[in-house]
Amino acid sequence: MLRTESLSLSGYTYQVTAIPARTGTRVAARLANALAPAVKALPEEGFEMNAEQLAAFIAPILQDPSLGDTLDYLIGVFSAQTTVTDESNNNTQPLARAFDIHFADKYDDMLSWLVFALQLSMSSFFRVARDHAVRAAVAQSNSKSPRSAGTTGSVGA
Repeated sequence: MLRTESLSLSGYTYQVTAIPARTGTRVAARLANALAPAVKALPEEGFEMNAEQLAAFIAPILQDPSLGDTLDYLIGVFSAQTTVTDESNNNTQPLARAFDIHFADKYDDMLSWLVFALQLSMSSFFRVARDHAVRAAVAQSNSKSPRSAGTTGSVGA
């Protein structure tokens, strides 16, 4: 059974159900393509960034001409997995049906909902991506370390 969690925001409750695995695979591929250029801007130290480093990390994502299509795809996937309840009258409806009117002029709420939905369904993807990025940063850092002249490898030892 797919996990469902709730988010209360600005007088509405969003019931978000995690996406199935095959859909998650397609979402992961889109996210990987969207985030790949930004990973190059990660500082060697990893994920702790100052404002200048954060701007360098985000810039390739925001400059990606397919960003709108990616967001539209993610909104379509996750709004189909969400119901929204108006807390003032308990009226519940599928978010996909009401999306354009519901989030008109509420982009902050829309992004909060989307991040919540992504975290619910894709947290393991983000965890694996983070772990790979950290390992790559460590490997890159280790490859730049000077080697001691006195060490020998296993060949000829």
